[in-house]
Amino acid sequence: MHCNKLTGGTLSPDAHAAAIINFERSMKDVNPPPNGEAALIIRAEQIRGGYGCSRSADGVYIALADELSQIMPTVLLTFDQGIPNQVEKNAPKVIVTLLK
Repeated sequence: MHCNKLTGGTLSPDAHAAAIINFERSMKDVNPPPNGEAALIIRAEQIRGGYGCSRSADGVYIALADELSQIMPTVLLTFDQGIPNQVEKNAPKVIVTLLK
């Protein structure tokens, strides 16, 4: 979501923030998870904000797991050794199982 343009300097922080808001607005009509996928956008960007662009997709998975963990025990299975740290800092109720 424009993260590489932000870090590369071709997109200003204000333009990036506006793009996130516009994306959230356009996703309002898309439902699933408990509160719809649009509800994950801002949270995913907050999670990604502390990491590089290569972690953008992680933010979405962690945001969804965090939302689900509010209503049921949630386990996130991953091969990615960086996910446990991200989850610990951003979604401490989520249980991570690191696969080998």
